[in-house]
Amino acid sequence: MNIVNDVKQAVDILNNIDTYADGLNSQLSECDTKLCDLRHILEEEKLSASQCCNFVKEMKKICLERRKVKQDMELSRLFQLQSMKLNNLSNRKILLGELGKKQHHLETKYKYRIYTEEDLINLGIIRRRNYE
Repeated sequence: MNIVNDVKQAVDILNNIDTYADGLNSQLSECDTKLCDLRHILEEEKLSASQCCNFVKEMKKICLERRKVKQDMELSRLFQLQSMKLNNLSNRKILLGELGKKQHHLETKYKYRIYTEEDLINLGIIRRRNYE
């Protein structure tokens, strides 16, 4: 074991996390601006079926990027709040547990607020799921 090299690696990793976390707000803003552009296109343009398909694919890509950014923002926020636990071996396990719980919570399926699943099926937006 080389203590100095290991500490340097740990510091580099923490610096990378901080640098990434510092850029998340601008990434979120970019995603939101892209979605705004797409909503205006939807509102103002007459789109063919193939254009609609491309539009939805692009919108889904941006929405998934945005979801990842939001999840990373939440994990980063929790990490910052809990970072003092890095000073103690047993507290590091607690920190990892908290991050794991938060990550699991963030990966839960979205629950519709206004539309019901039946509404979306009737609109032809989603298909009925088989729960066998």
